[in-house]
Amino acid sequence: MLNQTNLFLQTMLFVVRNINDGEEVVSTTPQSPPDDRLTRCYEPYGCFSTLYPWTDVNRPISNLPEEPYKINTNFCLYTRRNPHTCQVLETNNPMSVYRSNLARSDLTYFIAHGYLEGGHKPWIGRLTGELLKNREANVVVVDWSGGSNPPYTQAVANIRLVGVITALLVNQLLNMGVRPERIHFIGHSLGAHLGGYVGHNLQRQFHSKLGRITGLDPAEPHFGDTLPVVRLDYTDAEFVDIIHTDTSRFITGGKTTPIPHRQHLYLQTTPIPTDNTSTYRPHLYPQRTPIPTDNTSTHRQHYYPQTTILPTENTYTHR
Repeated sequence: MLNQTNLFLQTMLFVVRNINDGEEVVSTTPQSPPDDRLTRCYEPYGCFSTLYPWTDVNRPISNLPEEPYKINTNFCLYTRRNPHTCQVLETNNPMSVYRSNLARSDLTYFIAHGYLEGGHKPWIGRLTGELLKNREANVVVVDWSGGSNPPYTQAVANIRLVGVITALLVNQLLNMGVRPERIHFIGHSLGAHLGGYVGHNLQRQFHSKLGRITGLDPAEPHFGDTLPVVRLDYTDAEFVDIIHTDTSRFITGGKTTPIPHRQHLYLQTTPIPTDNTSTYRPHLYPQRTPIPTDNTSTHRQHYYPQTTILPTENTYTHR
């Protein structure tokens, strides 16, 4: 039941054009994975394997994540007290969180870029500004630009490690008193699947569940027709919604295969599968949303459309 005393979460239309100036086309040329080892371990983050399901018929080439120092994951916190100045949060330094401007009671947003991008991209700054303008909030920008470079297969592998690292930071926020159901992860392209890894690892390691994940044009290559653990899935958060602006496959990178969700903001009319059943569920539905464009929608421009969702006391989903 919806708690009528809660506030509406209203997100105004957010249009970003030319996300990647001079963006490279995703290459479908196979890149050989490391042939010396099938597993690589990084303390304290754990071990990573290229065995099934990370390698299968739909994902024939699978790399291992690069070293953490190469990926160089950084977290910048922005609030209304510091809307333009980054406060660095460190997973190995809990005091960086305690001494920051982070407010426990406010909504907390994580924003993650995609392939060939970085945390400095203008669209991230504009989205951060819009979120802070509309409400008191914490906005954490996940910058993994050290690992988002070609080859594409290596960037795909790197987000697995970034997902574990980010889940550690989220757990620090939870230890400080932030409620997991008030955390909203927004990821573009590979960043959408990164959000799925954060949600999955948070549940597996810390038994907590993110409130919401929004995927902006989730990447298709190496994620289509894979198991839920490999891609963004509706089980990764209490509420998962996907915003598609690109219906082409592979070349532009936008995902066309629908991902199951508890509640779905979807820009296609493709039926949305439920969790391994054919039973119709009223809260799983495709929603047609018009997208204003100049000529055509591409993976180089994504939208954060205006949505009005009445959240419950502790979550963004209907229970």
